[in-house]
Amino acid sequence: MDKIVISVIVLTYNHEKYLAKCLEGIYSQKTSFAYEVLIHDDASTDHTQEIILDFAEKNRNKIKTKTVFQKTNQFSEGDYHMDEYLYPLVEGEYVAYCEGDDYWCDQNKLEKQYKEIKKRKDCTICAHKVRCINNDEKFLFFLNPKNWGEGVINGEDILRDFLHGGGWPFQTSAFLVKSEIVKNHPDFWEIFHVGDKPLLIWSLACGNLYYIDEVMSCYRLGSVGSMTQLTKGREYALDKIITNAAGFRAFDEITNHKYWDDMKHMVLYLEYQRDMVNKKKIEKIRMQEYRKELSIKERVIAALKFTVLGNIMRNLRADIKIKR
Repeated sequence: MDKIVISVIVLTYNHEKYLAKCLEGIYSQKTSFAYEVLIHDDASTDHTQEIILDFAEKNRNKIKTKTVFQKTNQFSEGDYHMDEYLYPLVEGEYVAYCEGDDYWCDQNKLEKQYKEIKKRKDCTICAHKVRCINNDEKFLFFLNPKNWGEGVINGEDILRDFLHGGGWPFQTSAFLVKSEIVKNHPDFWEIFHVGDKPLLIWSLACGNLYYIDEVMSCYRLGSVGSMTQLTKGREYALDKIITNAAGFRAFDEITNHKYWDDMKHMVLYLEYQRDMVNKKKIEKIRMQEYRKELSIKERVIAALKFTVLGNIMRNLRADIKIKR
């Protein structure tokens, strides 16, 4: 058996409508090296597990497949880090990702990414342009870094831009990350609501990124179980804000406050939302900090965000983004 170079992580839950396209894009990769497919299914109630087993059997002579099938749904019990079940199984030098409702649209994706990151020791992560689509595969927009061309991008530049409010720069289906990043990650990782944020920020804090300006995957907005749909629920969205605020605080500690000036505004905005929901009296010194950092408009929006009206408006904006 050839040495595994890349481990592909796939997370699924009731994805029977999309999964065949996802797995076809993964198992059909044309590579000069061996790769494995690691699949976690969170107790699907449809035919998702049957589709997984069918692909694994059809490809068993050329691609190693490892599966983790949950008997009870872990996500509903508050365990959001599904990829953690697969990290101990990783054999590859690099890790790639694709959730069951997304798919890769280039058979040479892994080969192209491996070729570029392998020859650049300073790069911990490689990414590419992503096509965002709706549930019916209608094109919505491209997700790609702003004002950055193809090639090596300083990891700290991307990180500081993101922490400063520059927006989510890449989608997880575009990631190829050194496995040492995910297998030996610090404890702050688990504090975050889900694993994509700590994966990205820790990769960028540890090295540079190589960007390929080609569309090689498609990210589906609005499918059942997608983050877009999940965050419509008030409790889920609130838990995400609380844990993300705590996660960034922990990241700040482990990096010795190196990026605090960049993330301060974002963290205080998240914490202000949390405090508005908790309805507890905010300490005077804390309120002074909020007033100094956040505008009146931001404080008003944060105060309304998790009210009935705020939740309706937030979901309306999400629907418009998907349907536009």
